[in-house]
Amino acid sequence: MGLGDRVSDSLVAGIARDEAGNLIVAGTVINGRYIVAVRLRNADKVSGYSAKVYTFFSDPSVKLYPGDIIVVDSGGDYNIARVINQEVSDNMASKTTKWVVNKVDTEAHEKRKQQEQRSQQLFRLMDEKVKAADKVSRYAMLAANDPQMAEMYEELRDLNTLLPPLPTDKQVTEK
Repeated sequence: MGLGDRVSDSLVAGIARDEAGNLIVAGTVINGRYIVAVRLRNADKVSGYSAKVYTFFSDPSVKLYPGDIIVVDSGGDYNIARVINQEVSDNMASKTTKWVVNKVDTEAHEKRKQQEQRSQQLFRLMDEKVKAADKVSRYAMLAANDPQMAEMYEELRDLNTLLPPLPTDKQVTEK
């Protein structure tokens, strides 16, 4: 039997659990309505959630798991909430009047953040390479016209084989 089958069978009876008894899909079906328990995000705190547990109706086609971040309709406005691992009692269910709007796709957001971070890292690395190449090309240009600079450049080149050789007179006149 697959996960989807266990979820469907469990939802008919109430809360969905795996073979070990762990909650796999948050929510309880009471009187034919799918209800989830959540904690609302505190507006006055940076990352905290309320201690009070609230319940919301949810579309059973949206699989919600403990820890999921969701948007809820909270009296004419929208609020952020986190789904919690708690069964919904009949008493809690009787007080439910509002709906879950949808689940927040945090995976896509985290992927975008990682991509942006990698892009910034690549730009920094490329900028460093451009600066180094520009610096070396300026050294070579100055060394082509200044014998003292040419001597220093050649000495540096002997110490660091990554520097390109100075252009010959023929190469300079061809440019």
